[in-house]
Amino acid sequence: MSISGGVESLSKLNWSVSVAASAEQVYAYATDTVAGPKWTIGLLKRELTTPGPLAVGSIWTETRRVAGTQQVVEVEITEHEGPGPGCEPPYRIAGKSAKLGVAASFLVIISALPEGGCRVDLSGEIEASSFFGKPIASQVRRKLEEQGDAPLQMLKQEVEALAAG
Repeated sequence: MSISGGVESLSKLNWSVSVAASAEQVYAYATDTVAGPKWTIGLLKRELTTPGPLAVGSIWTETRRVAGTQQVVEVEITEHEGPGPGCEPPYRIAGKSAKLGVAASFLVIISALPEGGCRVDLSGEIEASSFFGKPIASQVRRKLEEQGDAPLQMLKQEVEALAAG
């Protein structure tokens, strides 16, 4: 843990999984707001609230179940490199949110594997931006550590089932 400028960083969390599907298939599923609750633990709903396709600066709103309550959080997309003309893997999507003295960020990198399929790397960071945010940030981090790579395993199962279908 480090403290700088009044923000306490609880360090990064990292997970990876190999998926027997193309990077394009995984990217499409991972960024599909309707599919989000199928592979994101505690996510009840995700919707793009800014007009147009997903891009840097886009906002999606997430409704999550947290400690028996529903919390709504806006996530700003800070990095976006997805499939399209002239775009090859690795694809990247990153975002950030802040609520109740806690700042969170994530980065997903989807890379093609030489033997086929792809690898998905997910990293996240939780920071307390106030004294009151410290216990919440610690609780969120603990929950993320407990669930481990379960969301990526669920993403893998969903995409592989779609690719096989």
